[in-house]
Amino acid sequence: MGNFGSALDMLSQRATYLYAEGQRYWFDTCASVTRTAADLADRLRERPDQVWLEIVDRLRATEPKSRGGFRRRARGT
Repeated sequence: MGNFGSALDMLSQRATYLYAEGQRYWFDTCASVTRTAADLADRLRERPDQVWLEIVDRLRATEPKSRGGFRRRARGT
């Protein structure tokens, strides 16, 4: 029984169309969200430069546009 339970756990993590909820397991015709996300993450590991650029772009988008009263002063002024 121990092998059966661990095999089901491994299948639910790796199988694209296998769903698990509590003690219930079933197959469906559309891929599970967890598996789809894991597949996308695996593909992104092959392109670390693209991932880095996306992180930088998202961080810059959250940076406030206005610095308020704290502006950078030019040298010599």
